Amino acid sequence: MFYNMILWAHAQKEEFKHTIDKAYGLLNILAAFDQQFIPRYIPAKSKKLAKEFDGTRDHLIRLLEKGVNQENGIIFEDLGRRISFFTSKITKESAYISMMVGVSNEDFINSLVVRFPQCINFTKAFNVKVEEMFKACCMSFKPYWGCISNTETVKKYDYKHWNNGLPTSVHWMNYFDETLKQKLPMYKLHEMDIYLDNLEKGCVLRIKDAPIDSKLEYDRKRLTDINKLLQLE
Repeated sequence: MFYNMILWAHAQKEEFKHTIDKAYGLLNILAAFDQQFIPRYIPAKSKKLAKEFDGTRDHLIRLLEKGVNQENGIIFEDLGRRISFFTSKITKESAYISMMVGVSNEDFINSLVVRFPQCINFTKAFNVKVEEMFKACCMSFKPYWGCISNTETVKKYDYKHWNNGLPTSVHWMNYFDETLKQKLPMYKLHEMDIYLDNLEKGCVLRIKDAPIDSKLEYDRKRLTDINKLLQLE
């Protein structure tokens, strides 16, 4: 079962310097979180061909400059810049990081996706660190929605995270901005034992101390009950 952190942010016009600052800040948050999340390699056709990422701001700038969308020599700055990394050449120990930043075209979004390594051991102490990292990324990236999901939960919704302007489901950890909070009956959450923490221009909702395990009936029922409360099902 794979776990992913996903953040979506609205398009906005910004200077390239600000895009660099945002991307560099997010990579530093991940690196400080755990050594298994330090971006070390740039994806290629094979792992043998993957070049190392040295972690410097200058190297990141070069990657962002190359990551701009272009066709037939025409550069589409408004579609943003995509960069990606992986953290280990040992598959089970590798996290995958993909980032789309600098998007200003309102038909598209900025995004951050981090796939956790398969070998991760979700201990109590590690879970606390995950929440701290999630909050720090939300504060830096300023998404309108975010989550830490698992593939089995998302599979239930045909791998869709979003439908008709609302999330398809809640997940282990969730971020809702103020606009999304107003669309959801958040006041109903007092009926269940749920952790809710207000952040700048939004809130983090954690529905369990440990990650959701879709193989457990308790976890499946808890997701269903909260989704019904929030009128997502």
